Amino acid sequence: MPSVTFKCDIPEAASSSFFNGIAFVTVKDKVFSPSNAIRHGCETTNILRTHYSQDDTQVNAEHPILIMYTDGGPDHRTTFGSVQIAAICMFMWLDLDFLITARTAPMGSWANLAERVNSNLNLALQNVSLSREHMTDNLEMKGINSLKAARDTARRYPAFKEGLIQSVAPVIELLQERFGHLKLKGEPIVISPSANQESVDDFFKIVKDLMDQNLIENKLTKPDLEKSATLQDFMKKHCRLRNYTFQIKKCANALIENCAYCLFNPPRLPDEVFDTLSFVPDPVVASNNKYESFETVYGQATNDLARPSLMLSSQNKEIDKKNRKILNATKVRDAVLCVECGKPRCVYSETKLTYIEKQAVDRLKELNSFTCGSPLFPHSSKYNSSIIVREGLRCCSTMETTYYSKSTVSLPAVCFHCGVAKSSDFAADQNIQSLQAQYSVVRPICVKCKDDGKEAIVRGKRNVKRLRKM
Repeated sequence: MPSVTFKCDIPEAASSSFFNGIAFVTVKDKVFSPSNAIRHGCETTNILRTHYSQDDTQVNAEHPILIMYTDGGPDHRTTFGSVQIAAICMFMWLDLDFLITARTAPMGSWANLAERVNSNLNLALQNVSLSREHMTDNLEMKGINSLKAARDTARRYPAFKEGLIQSVAPVIELLQERFGHLKLKGEPIVISPSANQESVDDFFKIVKDLMDQNLIENKLTKPDLEKSATLQDFMKKHCRLRNYTFQIKKCANALIENCAYCLFNPPRLPDEVFDTLSFVPDPVVASNNKYESFETVYGQATNDLARPSLMLSSQNKEIDKKNRKILNATKVRDAVLCVECGKPRCVYSETKLTYIEKQAVDRLKELNSFTCGSPLFPHSSKYNSSIIVREGLRCCSTMETTYYSKSTVSLPAVCFHCGVAKSSDFAADQNIQSLQAQYSVVRPICVKCKDDGKEAIVRGKRNVKRLRKM
């Protein structure tokens, strides 16, 4: 599996082409070296320290400001705790003054310049047939047809892991050799080595040493990060989080003495330059329904409430209206998690999913790429119009009532407001018990949502007098 890092040569004018620079390609085993935020951060840091370091020590980045633009995959989603930690690790390893990470909107990875390099990589694969080497008969993975199944088998049988790694090694070497012959606008494509687990662990260790030893590499969700007071204090002082951006900046010169990190790692830029830096502002809607210019809002306090994903699309409403005969409780076949908000959204189909269709949905779940408001399958897929979700929903939308129907499939009970799937988090006080006595349906609500002032959703008021007589 190739990963592309494109070092862009910034033009003199914004109207000029940004698609000039050097492309770095890393080829790795998708089964045992899967793409994740920490691994990507480690490999990008290695590239910058090897090719763009400040001096011969290959430690600090050549330039103290780094802007990263990535696609919208789960290993680049700025709202994910793992992505934020990876960015903080890069910030520290490269001794950056300012790090800006931004991602494309859902289904908008075409806007990422690194994606364009893939068309060049396709040239290297022309007239090439790839096949891994045969493993011994007792290790051949007959019946193992998913990444999860292969990893589960490797955990039970370590010899299987070693055999599979050796089996695909010639394929990786061939791809590296083929990609290494390519050029992009006259510049040779550079083959970069993939990061092994030892280097990934070492990359992650810096945030453990400087922040919290209790941080665990594969447990970096928002609730996990909130448990670390030191990390939260660092993020409060240095970071700005938005739905599509995550930015980290060292403290202003006047505040360095109050920050342990910046006291030992002061800004490398001259004071007169660093003091002019501000976080990249959010788009602000002007009075004429257009957006204010960058110069107008730079340095101002802004928020991202004007992003289109918060505004219900009339086009999506029309799509749901067209599919209204399918979007009902009797057509629910499964549920898929939104990678943005974590809420499960119902998967609908006119008929029961076949084995092949179920496999297609399962593979989509493994990709962790679904977001509220987008179609389940891309328009090019044959399942785009037959296996669908409700596209008029947004991450701020509550759960669908059809999720709880259990007419065709039984799905785990979740909080109606936030989608929490742990029954231990559900509110069960006297107020809830009273509602359950008064109504035939009381949707689950978690303690946090109840404490935030949200109310339990009820339906079907019971005839209390009649119940008492009975």
